[in-house]
Order: sequence, then C-alpha cells, then structure tokens
Amino acid sequence: MERKHLNLLVLLSLLALLSLGASACLESDRNAPDGDLSPADTDSPPDGDADTPTPPDGDADAASEEPFSEVVDVNEPDSWISEENHTPRFLHLTYRQDPKNAVTVQWQTEFTDIDVYPARVWFVKESDLVEFEDVKHMPFATQFTRKGESFTYETQLKDPDSGDPYTARLAVHEVDVQGLEPGTTYHFRAGTWKSFDFETGRFDMPNLSATSSFHTAPEPSAAAKLSFVMAGDSRGGYEGIHANIERLKDLGADFWIFNGDMNDVGTQNEWFLWFEAMAPVLSATPLMPVQGNHEFFSEELYYYSFALPEEDGLPEGLEEHAWHFVYGNTLVIGLDSNPGTPVDQPTIDQLPWLRSVLERYKDDPEIVWRVAMTHHAPYSASKHGSTERLIEHFVPVFEEYGVDLAYAGHDHNYERSWPWKQGAKVEDGQGVVYIVAGGFYCTPYSAGTDEWTALSRDGDDSNYAVVRIDGRSLNVTAYNGVGEKFDETTLTKE
Repeated sequence: MERKHLNLLVLLSLLALLSLGASACLESDRNAPDGDLSPADTDSPPDGDADTPTPPDGDADAASEEPFSEVVDVNEPDSWISEENHTPRFLHLTYRQDPKNAVTVQWQTEFTDIDVYPARVWFVKESDLVEFEDVKHMPFATQFTRKGESFTYETQLKDPDSGDPYTARLAVHEVDVQGLEPGTTYHFRAGTWKSFDFETGRFDMPNLSATSSFHTAPEPSAAAKLSFVMAGDSRGGYEGIHANIERLKDLGADFWIFNGDMNDVGTQNEWFLWFEAMAPVLSATPLMPVQGNHEFFSEELYYYSFALPEEDGLPEGLEEHAWHFVYGNTLVIGLDSNPGTPVDQPTIDQLPWLRSVLERYKDDPEIVWRVAMTHHAPYSASKHGSTERLIEHFVPVFEEYGVDLAYAGHDHNYERSWPWKQGAKVEDGQGVVYIVAGGFYCTPYSAGTDEWTALSRDGDDSNYAVVRIDGRSLNVTAYNGVGEKFDETTLTKE
C-alpha cells in the first residue's frame, strides 16, 4: 500500500491476508528474499501441512495468512530480543479498519533490512491464555499471527552527546490485525521472528515487544457504554506527560482522540520524545489524531508516524487527512482544519466526503452520538479566536446532520460552549456543543468569553477531557493536568 505524502526510499508489502486475495509487494530496487525466509517456509506447522482450512462459521475475515495449526505452549526465551537494532519501539495502535474486528499495530526499529524483517503481530484472546505457575502466558498457533508491511525513510537527527546533526535511516512497521471478535480483550506482542518450532515451542531469533493488550469495540448498539479521552496541543510538554502518564493510562478509556500539535516543529527528535512519553497509553489504547498546524512544518513525519485510514471519497492528497469510525453507538469523525491555497480549499474539498459519512449513519438506529474533531476551533474566545473557514463550511454540515460534540484545540486553554446552532444558544439536543481543550501540558494561553461561551478557563494548569457514554447519555468531564475535575456537562436524548 502506498502511503500518501511519503517520498519513500523503500516500500515493502510483506504479505497481505490470503482472505483478501492480495499478493506481496516488494520495493522496486530490491530482490525478493531467499526461499529460507519466505512466508510459506517461516511458520509452517510440523509434518509439512500447508492446507488452510476454512475459518469457523465461514468468516473469511478471520482467516490467517498462515496455515491453521495446533495450539502449543511457548517455551519462553531468556530474551525476546535477538538483535538490538530490531528492538520494537514506539509501539502504538490506531483504527485503520472497523474497530470491532480489527486494530492496526505500528512500531519502529532502527535501520532494518526489511527484506528479511517480516513485520508480525502474535495475539491471543485473554480467555485463551495458558496459566503456568500462577502466571498467564500466550500460546502459539499460526492463526494467532498476522503479517504486515514495512517501509524505511531518511530523516535528520541530532547526536545526543555532541548535538551535531546526522542523517538516520529508520524503519516503520504496520500490521492490520483483522478477524477479531467484537468486545474482546486480546494480548499481543509485535515485532518479528525467523521461525517457530512446534515440537519444542521455541522461537528462532525473536525480536518482539513486551506483552500488551487491547480491547475491540462492541457490536453497534444504541445502549452501548464507552469512554474516550479528548486531548491535544502537547507542544513539547514531555515532562508533564511523563509525570502524569501512569494515571492517564488508568483512566480506562476505550480509545483516545488527539487534536494535533504533538510537538513544536515536528522534528524526528521531537517525535521520539513524544512517543516515549506517551508509551504507556499508546501501547494498549488506540489513539486517533488529526494533523495540527505544527505538524504542517514536517508533514511527512506526521504521516510516517500514524497508520490512518485511506478513506474513499476524499480527493487526492487528503486520503489520510480525514477519517471516521464507529464505536458502540458513537460515530467519530476526524477532519483536517489546516489552511491551503486558497485558504479554505482543503476545508471545501472535505465537504462531499463529510456529508457522505454523516448521511450514511443519519438513520442508523444504533448510532446515538456524533462527534467531530478538528485542530482549529470553529468557536473560540482565546488567543487565536474562531476559525471563519470552519464556521462557513463545516459548521452548517454539523448542524444539518446533528453532530452533538465538536472537539478542537489550537488555543491552549479550555472552553465549552452552550448548545449552539445558527449563531444562537438552543436547548440541549438541538445544537452542537463545542469544546476547546488545547492544553495537554503545553505553554498556556489565557481564556476569554463570547456569546457562545458557557465556561472558559485559562490553560495554566493544563487540561484534557473524558467523554463517558451510557446509551442515550453523554457526559463530558474536564480535568486539569493532575486529574482534578473543573468542568462537567451531560447531554441526553429521549
């Protein structure tokens, strides 16, 4: 799969799922790996059984790209890392496909010959873990694995000792873990291995991450319960993130949405620091971002960093700039609010796609809530103020299709609007509530007020918000950087 905006030096699709009938795609300037590392030879079960049975219940999406095999206990190695430069780092999860059946796992390694590094995820349902000496372990079977794709790119780094710049070549690995069961917890490791011996239960040359876990979305239901974190504008606030990340990890959120401006300039060194600070959340909780204006300076690195959906209906060049997914009873939409030439052209270009997504779910009885996220705020009384191009183009569509909550950042403070429609306050359920929460441990801005403002607060002590949904009730609670509640509002529907 070709990533948009990427001037890739190397691009390899190691192996797509057989159920989709895709074939391997190798980078143009390299030959395929030798037969001893080919997908057919790597994980074959004993006795040469290469037949792939039909998955249970005829579910084609549940098929592994590997032959089904006996489930065996694993003889754990002394170390899960065989080669230091193949250590998985910056592990994180996104929703590139339907979150009830799939999750995308992405990580990075130092320069890697991706011809001999098949990116893999080994995963097991929590209910299938094997207990040994009071510790639960992951068993192995070929149907418990998925392969993905890798690419490499060059970027500028600074030597940590001398501060001198140098060119580094890095490898990014992405695996779409498909065929999962809704509402289910899975444990997983990500990385690669040369082969697995089914008789001894041993991996040959494993280079795998520590065990982590994720939970798939439930089947769509109007009565669904879920929670998610809304954050954004960290802008180099790594120290604050480090100090609070363990508490943030324990919020129990099903996923995070992040409104952009992770870093000041978006250099690779800054991305290293951001992923390191956010690691406890990112390795177990999917995070879906939109691009902020500070990602605009080094746009390619932003799209290298996140595996995002390539949505049909978006014009060329905007395929990963906007996305949507359904979780339980909630439709979540991410939009690119950055300016272009002319200034409002990218906003206009997203409108047909935005309308088509909202139209698709307009009469869906299982969809109760609609949430949209941009980086720039349609309505803000702080430093940057309201964004006219969004008010002109996005806001009428939000109002027409009953978007309930529009979340943004850009201004480093907190502000919540009244339910707002056609420039006036309306009753709960009749308008859009606009939330600005752009103070995720970054330099603060002073708050202001305007006619739409229900509550505003300076960004001096940071902020983020947690949305908790229980059927036809949606609660937004805002917290400062150390977890003290300072605002709460609840929307309800009959």
